Amino acid sequence: MPGSFITDDLKSLLAASDFGVASDTVTHSGSPIPYGIFEEDDTEIVSGEGVVQIIRVPMFTGREEDFTTIADGDEMVIGGEAFRVKNWERESGIITIMLERV
Repeated sequence: MPGSFITDDLKSLLAASDFGVASDTVTHSGSPIPYGIFEEDDTEIVSGEGVVQIIRVPMFTGREEDFTTIADGDEMVIGGEAFRVKNWERESGIITIMLERV
């Protein structure tokens, strides 16, 4: 469990006023998510014969406490656009979720 100084500061770090998305525009399985950052990163994918392809991967970074349960295939809606959870990683109070467009 991360120290309280980390979890207290996450609200500021993920606030919509800086890099985050507005709190009323994000839901996970129908529940509102108050803080987070949505981005699309370029990621290299290596296919079977060593061919490298660069694809855009939508990702959402938020507070771990806002995602008490999460599973592959869960629905997220960000800014009116629907996504499905593909994978996620939790670390020190933060969760990073890899998404795919529905």
